[in-house]
Amino acid sequence: EEFLHTMIILCSELPSLPPIDKIGHTSQAKWRLRREVIHRLASGPKTHSELAEVHHVLSHWDNMYLSEEGKLVNPDDATGAALGAVLADVANRKVSRGKMEPDKWELNREAWESYDPSFY
Repeated sequence: EEFLHTMIILCSELPSLPPIDKIGHTSQAKWRLRREVIHRLASGPKTHSELAEVHHVLSHWDNMYLSEEGKLVNPDDATGAALGAVLADVANRKVSRGKMEPDKWELNREAWESYDPSFY
């Protein structure tokens, strides 16, 4: 069973080829951000603050390229702009009923196709 698990990880987690230019770096960083957000939301609805912690998992370079891309959308909150774009694509906002309770995001049906149960 452990061997099978190791083989699954090796086959599904092999890094892609290094990008040649800035556009390639940015698209890989967006893909990694999207993947992290999908897997965080797979465990249940999360607040925006909980999802913002995903930047701690990404590499420095991923955060740098996402920040540069986000500056084009919102110069005041560059990293939040990248996360907002991913959330708009993969999640639905669930409005809270209580006044003091924050809104939560839940994974939409189409994004479940990208869920990988062996991802950790």
